[in-house]
Amino acid sequence: MPTTRAKNKKRYTIHKTEIHCDKDRIKAILDARDIDYKELHYRVTEKFGLDIKYNSFMDLIKNINSWKLIYAWALADVLHKSIEDLFIVVDVDVEKKIKEKEKWNEQYGKKG
Repeated sequence: MPTTRAKNKKRYTIHKTEIHCDKDRIKAILDARDIDYKELHYRVTEKFGLDIKYNSFMDLIKNINSWKLIYAWALADVLHKSIEDLFIVVDVDVEKKIKEKEKWNEQYGKKG
């Protein structure tokens, strides 16, 4: 099924379905655990080593930047599996990854 990009030849894609965080449910969970959004951000970034600033994290919670969630949800839905069945958490050697990206940029990146 084509997306808007294919139909309208525009520079952006608009999916017919989006996945949003349930802000009220998240807030209720935080209140029940007596933690705030800053503490949630801290715990998430520390546990998973995420490089995401607080404001960007809150954009996810506020559904401003949640487009990637639809892909994981769609796979799980179509395959009738949970997220845990389909995805694994992989530890990344950050320094090695930086060097790989720098090497790629040197070889294939924009010149000039």
